[in-house]
Amino acid sequence: MNIYVVTSGNYSDYGILAIFSTRGKARGFIKREQRNALYEHYIGDDNRIETWEVDKPLEPKIPIFFCYYYPENDSWKVIEHNDEYFHDFNKVHKEPDYFGETEGYVYWVVKKAPDKKSALKAANDQIMQFIAEEPPEDAPVETCATKETTLPISGLKAIIGTYKEE
Repeated sequence: MNIYVVTSGNYSDYGILAIFSTRGKARGFIKREQRNALYEHYIGDDNRIETWEVDKPLEPKIPIFFCYYYPENDSWKVIEHNDEYFHDFNKVHKEPDYFGETEGYVYWVVKKAPDKKSALKAANDQIMQFIAEEPPEDAPVETCATKETTLPISGLKAIIGTYKEE
């Protein structure tokens, strides 16, 4: 079941003016009150009719954790974050340590977990697997020459269409 909420304003000025069982009643309220002095400061161009579903349980909010591993000193930093729009979950990143914790690299991953301990365990498993499968930095690299550039064989996926077998 839906209800229709007439709102006004934005951010700290946001407010609910009325709630209705049908969209038509909500539209009628706005039209009527545009002529009525009672709501003259609230009824204007920024009014919206929001549709809210009722009698539906809320989805539980699962916390988001940024998990950083510093292999030089074998340490972790886990930070809870409230950015629900971050979409790069479960992808391990390896970057130079821009924050100056160490002189080397930092591995990091974003995890959704019920608590910090669970996030750290999942991140540890994933990052350690990533490190175990990562080729050593001094490993020889097979290359394939193309007209554009010379890339590792694994990089061919990035230039599909330019490599032609003869």
